[in-house]
Amino acid sequence: MATMQDVVDLARVDMNDPGKVRWSDAKLLAYGNDALQLAKVLRSDLFIGSLGTPLADLALGGTFPLPLAYRRLVADFIIGRAALKDDENAQGARAPAYLTTFNRAMGT
Repeated sequence: MATMQDVVDLARVDMNDPGKVRWSDAKLLAYGNDALQLAKVLRSDLFIGSLGTPLADLALGGTFPLPLAYRRLVADFIIGRAALKDDENAQGARAPAYLTTFNRAMGT
């Protein structure tokens, strides 16, 4: 089973930050947890059986709660959020492209 650390590490590949120099695990994990919260709102069908239970923030070692096919999408959301915070002028269309990928896959 994939963990949130796996998702954060997947995002780091595209972010060119394998040494964790620019972004801390904690910050990227927070973005990943934001993606899961948004996914629960947009695609509640992915959370059948736990709809009435608030989605708690996961730790890095926490099990990724969605099917593995969604791991890449959550990583894309992490990349997009980080790019928005990084440098508004230098990123251009990068951040919106990653966030759009997530949103389209979630049906919005």
